[in-house]
Amino acid sequence: MYLARQDVFADALASGTLQDGPTLLVPKSGTVPAEVLAAIKQLAPQKVMALGGTNAVSDQVLNEAAQGKETGRLAGQTRFATAVEISKHAFPYGGAKVVLADGIGRDGQGSPDAVAAGTIPGAAILLAPRQAGNDVSLVQAEIKRLGGNPVRLGGAGVFNPFQAANFPLNSALQGKTRYGTSVEIAKSWNPNPTKVYLARGDVFADAVASGCLTDGPVLLIARNDVIPTEVADFLKTVRPAAVVALGGNGAIPDAALQNAQRLSNGQDQIIPQPAKSAITGNGLPTQLRSISAGGDHTCAVADSGNVWCWGSNRFGQVGNGTASPNYGFDLKVDPLPENYTNFTGHNANVNQPVMLSLGNVVEVSSGLTHTCAYDAAGHAHCWGSNVTGQLGVGDTFSRTTPTMVPGLQGVTSISAAGETNGPWSIRQDRADWIPTGTGHTCAVANGSVFCWGDNKWGQLGDGSNTSAPTPVRVQGMNEPATKVVTGETTSCALSAAGNVYCWGTWRHDWGYGVDEGTATHGYGWLAGAPYADSKTARQVTSVSGATDLEAGSYYACAKTGATMTCWGYNSREQFFEDIDGNAMIPTGGSYPVSRRADTYAAAGWGTIQGFDLGRNSSCAIGPNSQVYCWGLNDAGQVGRPMAAGTNDASSDRLGIVGSIGTTVKDISVGWAHACAVTSDGGARCWGYNPDGQLGNAQTFGVRCSAWQTPRLGSLPFVARDPHVNDCQ
Repeated sequence: MYLARQDVFADALASGTLQDGPTLLVPKSGTVPAEVLAAIKQLAPQKVMALGGTNAVSDQVLNEAAQGKETGRLAGQTRFATAVEISKHAFPYGGAKVVLADGIGRDGQGSPDAVAAGTIPGAAILLAPRQAGNDVSLVQAEIKRLGGNPVRLGGAGVFNPFQAANFPLNSALQGKTRYGTSVEIAKSWNPNPTKVYLARGDVFADAVASGCLTDGPVLLIARNDVIPTEVADFLKTVRPAAVVALGGNGAIPDAALQNAQRLSNGQDQIIPQPAKSAITGNGLPTQLRSISAGGDHTCAVADSGNVWCWGSNRFGQVGNGTASPNYGFDLKVDPLPENYTNFTGHNANVNQPVMLSLGNVVEVSSGLTHTCAYDAAGHAHCWGSNVTGQLGVGDTFSRTTPTMVPGLQGVTSISAAGETNGPWSIRQDRADWIPTGTGHTCAVANGSVFCWGDNKWGQLGDGSNTSAPTPVRVQGMNEPATKVVTGETTSCALSAAGNVYCWGTWRHDWGYGVDEGTATHGYGWLAGAPYADSKTARQVTSVSGATDLEAGSYYACAKTGATMTCWGYNSREQFFEDIDGNAMIPTGGSYPVSRRADTYAAAGWGTIQGFDLGRNSSCAIGPNSQVYCWGLNDAGQVGRPMAAGTNDASSDRLGIVGSIGTTVKDISVGWAHACAVTSDGGARCWGYNPDGQLGNAQTFGVRCSAWQTPRLGSLPFVARDPHVNDCQ
């Protein structure tokens, strides 16, 4: 008998490897549920074993559950090490199939793909670490002991670049979504089952215990009445004699179970037709997995692989087949009157999400005036402005729908950027950022970095200042890359070994002058680079062993363990600073200085689940899955009321965006707005909104609290009064 923690499922996911006893869920501490005690008493095991250390299942819980029976533990220092211990216990002599799952997942609970793999006979489920550390060698050694040739669970987008680089795979069991992956897992070992189990694919409590089942596969479905297409096709093809739901009506709705039974009988399922309206009329809810905030538009990727976009469309960057170039600046109308909190924009825009004609997407990146994405097949697609060749299609004609970048294959990371044509100042300058359509794009393809588009600052990294309408290879980075990020005039990449390289220029001298240290010593953080532009990749010498990298307009930050190292232009105190990683509050008395010739390292960031950088503000997802933002707040982009009389000098230190009202799975910061993917699969956005970039069905000045985006997520859309001023 095995016991696993009931609220964090990483250890329980790996328990699918175990076939010599069931896994029961228990609290970390406190009283063991009566039904668990009753089950253990009835089954009368010789031994009761806890999965994970005392922080997963306390000694008190283990002893109470054992009821006098012999006890034991399968535990490592981390969830990854615990999975290795489970594997060694189940297969002491090796010889097992090796399947690799993401041990973290977007919500910290682990990968849904591991749930479906629990019923594979003779399989060891190992969890792949997402960053460097002792766990990597532990998992690699166990793979070797078991015979090698691991199989990845899930699509290419499930593993981050570090995992992909450190765990070479023999093959993958993958579908377009987690539901399709569960079907591929079923087909791999039991293509014609007589019984199947249905489990909820977003909350694993019922599904994790299914690892002890050996008479049929587990198929994942969403928590609604309709069976996902991939699962429906499988049921209709194999026609199992029995369909069993794991969990009650709150996990698997009765209507979903009935639909599954209809499909198993060769009938079509009944799909309810919800009432439609101008705001919410999109049928079944769309579940987002990631989001990207750009200049004045936003795009997101759904679990289905579809892309949704909204906001300014003057260059076609929304990708819905239209463009609306009649912007106030073009009309010689002051685009930003003094009372800009009431500004509603002059251009036609897309103020709520629209779905594009592009599927099977892994990642999308919103630039200033164009957007790019890559799909599971490794192809890149771009749309929007193309005046400097930033779409990579060989010409300078803009596109209003996604267009494939020719000649580029094996893409695993992509980043779009654009340069503003003037100083950033909402209130004082009244110039907005005046986007002219310039930009560049970079991608990682088969481990090499390629860039295309504007190159006057050397941001393509090919050794020249010549713009390129097709991809060119970055020079100077002689090791495989896993991720690429772009700023307005810079680009950086993360290598598989955790090194960081950058190229382009970090100058930001719009009449402000240059601090003496930088002018004298050049870029202290960039190997061999003077103050002039760097046309090829140069290593950031103060960073090693990095596990993640992001770039803002003129600054970048890399994560190494609990340390965030930042460099570049810190005009609005957007750098990371020392914090208490549990309370998520600053611990230092002073903030990093405005401009630095050297990198700045901040401690306490080991517990964050993700971060992103914008033009002059930054955000991170804390250990509690809440969003924290800081930096320039003249348009509410840090999600709190504007300080210092809403002038351009206002900056806010680290603070929570409490108005989101729920936990989040992803965060993105744009030029003057930010968006998060919430736990219900929806989106919440805040900040500058005259172009509809918040997607809340309005075009209205600024929003200092998070506003819900319609058509996305499982929660009903609740419209808010557009005249409410939430920035006071």
